[in-house]
Amino acid sequence: MKYDCFPFTIINVEEITLPVVLFENSRYKFEFVRIDQKIIDKVFPNQQIIKSGASYQSPVTFNIFRLKKVYQDLLLGNMFLKATRKTKFDRKDASRYSKGIDGIMDLIHLFTKVTLNEFISFDESGNKSGGGSKGKYRQTTCYNSNRKISNEQIEEIQEYAPKYIKIDSKKLRVSFELLRNADINGSNSFALKCSLIVLLIESFFLEGISSRKENFAFCLNDYLETNSENTFREYYVNRGTYFHSGIDSFRAPTWNDLHDIAKKIICDFLDDEAKFKRRVHEIKEKVKKS
Repeated sequence: MKYDCFPFTIINVEEITLPVVLFENSRYKFEFVRIDQKIIDKVFPNQQIIKSGASYQSPVTFNIFRLKKVYQDLLLGNMFLKATRKTKFDRKDASRYSKGIDGIMDLIHLFTKVTLNEFISFDESGNKSGGGSKGKYRQTTCYNSNRKISNEQIEEIQEYAPKYIKIDSKKLRVSFELLRNADINGSNSFALKCSLIVLLIESFFLEGISSRKENFAFCLNDYLETNSENTFREYYVNRGTYFHSGIDSFRAPTWNDLHDIAKKIICDFLDDEAKFKRRVHEIKEKVKKS
């Protein structure tokens, strides 16, 4: 049996019911678990590491560990996503496990806007390895972040995890890649973050029709059934302005608005892909006839 630990730092861990299983099948299990001294002793056997609030005590030898930063990130987190591999994996199982981890991480980000810290992997024999910042989830949550996760958001992750892990959609994979790089805690500029989400939304609606601000605004407005066509046109114009000239014309609240739109589109796609595609096709037919 092997475990992968993905630490998260949030400010309301006491309000969350832990441990909680997000997804489980016969081969692996993903769950949120509180970090406590018992877990620290399991991850760092015989190291006499004691966690106290937002700090820790450890022997001098701890400072020379090659993975000191990874260990420190784990210790200073207050909960982590624990991924348990129940059986010995062949190549196909390993691929499914990797897809499952990616899916759970994507959904945590989608519903909570929280990203992970560095992570550490360990097995029952005590072997350890670290990573995170150089992988897909290089956008990490800062320790002074005011991020929260609610029990309601956890229920959303639980609801959509089987759907996302089961589905095989290249469009969704690209969408979540764009969303990861648009992470508000990441190092990319604010204008790029907003532009990437506009690009994500555009990919669902403008395939097969002209990529113009009028078409983007009409399709999105018709789909959401709002009266916000001018706002959506502005989003598309600002995206073009940034990509063509580097000028940031996005306003502060825009990222959250765009993220909420992207979340609705992705959830609708996961709920009923065929129904979603029919609706989008009907809207694009209106554009072609206009």
